[in-house]
Formats: sequence, C-alpha cells, structure tokens
Amino acid sequence: MTTARRPDGVYLIAIYYGLLVLISLLGSCLVFAALVAVLSTVQDPIGQVWGALVLGMVALLRLVFFIGSVIAVWGLLSFRHWGRWAAIIMAVLQLPGFPIFTIIGGLIIYYLLRPGVVSAFQP
Repeated sequence: MTTARRPDGVYLIAIYYGLLVLISLLGSCLVFAALVAVLSTVQDPIGQVWGALVLGMVALLRLVFFIGSVIAVWGLLSFRHWGRWAAIIMAVLQLPGFPIFTIIGGLIIYYLLRPGVVSAFQP
C-alpha cells in the first residue's frame, strides 16, 4: 500500500494563516486599548459614539479574519475539502490589500487550484 505525498505548500499556507491568527489576536488587543482610550479621553458624547462605532467595525473585521484563519488552518492541516475552500475564500478577502496581500492572496488561490493540490483534498 502506497500513500500519496501531501503537497508541502499546503503546510506553508497553513503556517501563513496561523501567523494571521496571532496578528489578529494582537490587533484585537490594540483595538480594545484604543476603544478604552477613546471612551476615557473624548469628552463629546457624539465623538465617543463615533469612536466606538469605528473601532467596533474594526474589531468585527478582525474577528472575521480570526475565525476564517482558524477554520482555514484546521481544514488545511487535516486536508479536508472544505479547508481548501476556506483558504481560497480567505485569500479572496485579502486581494484588496494592495500590493502585498494581493500578491500573497493570488499565489494562494493559484496554488490551491492546481490539479495536484486539488486531488490531495479529495475524500
């Protein structure tokens, strides 16, 4: 019985998304600190509301990337079919981050759509 070799690039992508998880956690801490600073220093109630609203949207965006990255890492490392699609969706979400994240996202999409990689994720 022979076992198929798993593509090494999948592990690199999983490590990349794992780093994004750590960055998202750090970013969430910074957003929380900024929210505390805004609420404690801004005297105008409308300014507090707008500051909290903007920081809340940033926190929500960070949460989406955190959850998506965790799902992508889990699915990629277990070579699940849905894990490949989760990584592709996360890569698509990175495309507006010109130029660095556009290049990284494009390379991830290209790699994960290659026939040899697709066959590694088949049940």
